[in-house]
Amino acid sequence: MVGLATPELAASIDTHSPVLLRPRWVQRPAAQLVGLFDALLDALDRHGFFGCPFVSAAVEAPLDSEARAITVRHTERRHAWLTELATEAGAGDRVALAPQIGLLIDGALTSGRLLQDRAVVDEAKGGARSLVAQHAAWP
Repeated sequence: MVGLATPELAASIDTHSPVLLRPRWVQRPAAQLVGLFDALLDALDRHGFFGCPFVSAAVEAPLDSEARAITVRHTERRHAWLTELATEAGAGDRVALAPQIGLLIDGALTSGRLLQDRAVVDEAKGGARSLVAQHAAWP
């Protein structure tokens, strides 16, 4: 990922964020918070376990780089989208639920890359299911 040009990174994020994980086939917000891990599995099955290309580019760039700033904005947009879903799902504490789901996404991407095992995404999905059941109106 070293050498990914910042304009390429920005264009990729603008094209894919936050819809990278948006499970279009699920309508209910609570189910979307869990179903996004199915979308992640689909993407990983198509492309392999490479982790998040945006984060990979950012961690190799200086802290004051444009690549890092673009990736932080991507992460903030994903957080806003997760907060919106948590609100629509009736989460009592959407402020807690959104970052917890975000950390499960990040953990699944990182562990999937390291271990090359799709089971980590299944485990993250189980964690998401438990969190949503605890915080939101889950069917």
